[in-house]
Amino acid sequence: MGVGHNFKQAIIWFTKAAQQGNANAQSQLDICYYLGFGVEKDFKQAIPWLTKAAQQGDDYAQHALSVCYYHGEGVEIDYWQAYFWLNKAAEKGNIHSKKDIAELKELSKLNVANLEVHIMS
Repeated sequence: MGVGHNFKQAIIWFTKAAQQGNANAQSQLDICYYLGFGVEKDFKQAIPWLTKAAQQGDDYAQHALSVCYYHGEGVEIDYWQAYFWLNKAAEKGNIHSKKDIAELKELSKLNVANLEVHIMS
């Protein structure tokens, strides 16, 4: 607001805030690396910031991280982690995650009953 778009400058400020633990800035850095805004598109650079934001309870980051684990974007495919982060986001009321959990449970690749037992233990 009040200035032109400058993704490179935004990266500098997002990085400073993210390094101080700001979950929103961590999530924004993830988006920049994931989509290549102001930096080279790089899933492997996006994941650490996304994980930090998710661990701090950011439901957007939790949902996005679950998608990365499900599709293997920047991480190895891991349906356990995908379900774990979807569940965390859904608990916070993220409607996208609630919908995705329902779809995930229908997939024959996953034995959701065993998955839920694993997560709860």
